[in-house]
Amino acid sequence: KVGEGLAGKVVETGGPVSVADYGPWEGRSPHWEEPRIYASVAVPLKRHGRILGTLGLTALEPRQPFGEDAVRLLELFAQQAAVAVENARLMETLRQGKAFTEGLLETAPVLVVLLDPEGRILLFNRACEDLTGYRKEEVLGKDWFSLFVPERQRGDLDRVFAKVKTGQAFHHYENPIRTRDGRERLIAWRNVVLRDEAGKVQHVLSIGQDVTEEREAEREILRRSTELSLLVEAGQEFARELDWERVLHRVAHQARDLLEADSCTVFLLEEDGETLRPAMAVGPEAEAVMRFRLKLGEGITGQVAQKGVPELVNQAHLDPRAVHVPGTQQEPESLLCAPLVARGKAIGILVLSRLGGREFSPEDLRFAVGLANLAAPAILNARLYREARQEARRRADLLQSMAEALVVLDPSWRIVDVNEAMCQMTGFSREELVGQEPPFPHWPPDRVDEYMALARELQARPRRVSPLERTFRRKDGRTVEASASLSPVYNEAGELEGFLSVMQDVTERKALEEQLRQAQKMEAIGTLAGGIAHDFNNILVGILGYASLLQAELPRESPLQGDVEVIIRSARRAADLTQQLLSFARRSRPQEALVDLNALVEEVVALLRQTVDRRIEIVVDLEADLPPVKGDATQLQQVALNLGINACEAMPEGGRLTFSTALVEVSEAEVGQDPALEPGPHILLEVVDTGVGMDERTLQRIFEPFFTTKEHGRGLGLATTYGIVRAHGGSIRVESAVGRGTAFRVLLPAAGVRVERGVLPVLDTRPLGGTETILVVDDEEDVRALVARVLQAEGYRVYQAEDGQRAIEVLAQCKDEVDLVVLDLVMPRMDGVETFRRLREGKPDVRVLVSSGYSPDQEGRDLLEEGAAGFLQKPYDMDQVLRKVREVLDRA
Repeated sequence: KVGEGLAGKVVETGGPVSVADYGPWEGRSPHWEEPRIYASVAVPLKRHGRILGTLGLTALEPRQPFGEDAVRLLELFAQQAAVAVENARLMETLRQGKAFTEGLLETAPVLVVLLDPEGRILLFNRACEDLTGYRKEEVLGKDWFSLFVPERQRGDLDRVFAKVKTGQAFHHYENPIRTRDGRERLIAWRNVVLRDEAGKVQHVLSIGQDVTEEREAEREILRRSTELSLLVEAGQEFARELDWERVLHRVAHQARDLLEADSCTVFLLEEDGETLRPAMAVGPEAEAVMRFRLKLGEGITGQVAQKGVPELVNQAHLDPRAVHVPGTQQEPESLLCAPLVARGKAIGILVLSRLGGREFSPEDLRFAVGLANLAAPAILNARLYREARQEARRRADLLQSMAEALVVLDPSWRIVDVNEAMCQMTGFSREELVGQEPPFPHWPPDRVDEYMALARELQARPRRVSPLERTFRRKDGRTVEASASLSPVYNEAGELEGFLSVMQDVTERKALEEQLRQAQKMEAIGTLAGGIAHDFNNILVGILGYASLLQAELPRESPLQGDVEVIIRSARRAADLTQQLLSFARRSRPQEALVDLNALVEEVVALLRQTVDRRIEIVVDLEADLPPVKGDATQLQQVALNLGINACEAMPEGGRLTFSTALVEVSEAEVGQDPALEPGPHILLEVVDTGVGMDERTLQRIFEPFFTTKEHGRGLGLATTYGIVRAHGGSIRVESAVGRGTAFRVLLPAAGVRVERGVLPVLDTRPLGGTETILVVDDEEDVRALVARVLQAEGYRVYQAEDGQRAIEVLAQCKDEVDLVVLDLVMPRMDGVETFRRLREGKPDVRVLVSSGYSPDQEGRDLLEEGAAGFLQKPYDMDQVLRKVREVLDRA
């Protein structure tokens, strides 16, 4: 123990200990017995100030004590011994660690590859052998890229690996590799760059996971989900209609539009079972097609109908089975034929065609089969319904084939029969419903009195009840919304036989209607916001303009200069606000400029640090030398600020808020998951907090307008954020869990050039005045007068017009004088678009500078394409007006 014996004393004191005779020494170890020891000395083995052990000398016979020279010599030896002991320990540790690491990498269930800076393979584990079919002895020392990377991918991966050789780190990506038998497997890699003590890249360690099936499954799920959504929607459209002609019309038009075909024909099998007759045709030569008859087995269509197997035929005009349709001018070049099968019986065939060389794909055929499977029951339902109205004796067949839920009641309102749709809608079996008397089991308890009153009234005075929306209860307790109608049924003698109730499940339709109402509400709010912003911009023109004039006319040393500057600055801040309103209203496109996202984040962080709870630690991790993004700096700043404020509000007890940026490559696979993205370089902005987090239900609605979990929230922050990101061609994703914080990840397309900070733009020093003649057209008198005054002050000759009609009259009188028209787009009587076109009719070469309180919308962009000389965004200051006017006049 420390403090016992000679070695213990050395460790305790940290220095040498010398004893003349160990036997009688009071510090000797109580456990020491043999042999007898006389003079003794010990020194510590030290390394970097840490004691590793002791080194001692003992005499087994009497002698003089060890002197100072012996102690110094022993200390010198101990210094060397300590180095040797430490090195030996380190070598053993390294040996054991290396063996463990190599064993771990070799047996790991993932691909492990070690490359040198030239891409040569240094390590190739067992998982790599199993996947690729190569043994490690065959590949060690060879170039990874030429051996395993498909040629089409090498350029991209060579560029990535070139970055590694310059010391730039990259973390993870996905790319295919080629196996010995020529197959390709998609691998998700995570990479670690290994450097020496000088920081030079020595190796790249790549750990990969085979995600081929996973990515294929994801793409297939996305494709199938899209198809299913379209099919469900089409199926609902088909199921809502019972009229024979309207069902056929919907089937043909839906199929043609969804599959982007030139024509679609619904052939139905005649009663003879041998003839196919067109029941509905849409397309350029539909009339001729409707006169055509086809025998079963005749031509491509007849053979598909006969075999009952769908078929895709490209270059159909060259197929020997092709049959010409009399009266048509063009032969279809690509055909899709899908049998219409309802209740296990072929009733016809759905035929779609394309002209002009555009070919259908196997996916198109699969989708067409899905449509046909939905259309066939709808067509059959309509046919049965038509026949049922003609022949009452077929009522039973109609009852069971209808897609709608049907209930047959006797005169006392006892249930006589129900169809399968009724059972599916309510969850009750036919046996559980037939024989029931009111109140029925599918009536909600809170509606029983209401429904009983209606039943008694109809029993007393039978009458037809038009479709009304009713609430029913399923067997499992869930609520079903249905459109229900009821009709009394009389026999030939005019006696009441009972009632027939038809119900259609409209639960999903009502949910869609609610979404539509929400969208219409947002549109109304947007229209209101856009109108306010437009009018406000007109007001700001006057404020900015007259303030600029006042500033120019005041002496530079006037104390009022500061006040005027405050007015101008405040008006410009108000202009920024109107731009946000226009953005919300979808009347403003992002102001395209190159934006340094790092600088923008630093500004937001600086603002947050001044305002948020001091218990919140804000961490910034920005990748250097990022390329800029193209967009509106104000809107993008709003995105970062909204996310930062939301994160802070989620940490009422404090926490950590992290802003980070990075340059990432968006792959084709990621584009498949989010079609809003384009493949290529993107800037990633991550905002991560350690707050309370969100549950799954909240996550599903997080970007909905007006949805909020805050007591006084408006629910517009994240909705606006989502809109801004989408408008910039980007994507926003969120991950969260209750109690584990939230992470928002924003991807924005990189612009591909770099922004140099601190470089001032070259100022336009051209003269702003001139002697040309300008016609100013604006219904706002203050704006019109202000612009005219400023132009006249710079030497221009100015005419004014308060609306489009007056502008046309002025131009007609002064056609040869007017060099430029400054035209407001939003005016009463005759708007700017019509005015522009009438002005160009009167003087085709007149130059027109259009202006608006809205950002250029579709009409504004159309005018620019039609020849408008430029666009002037309100609110503007007078310097902007003068520069834009001069720019347009000087343009050739």
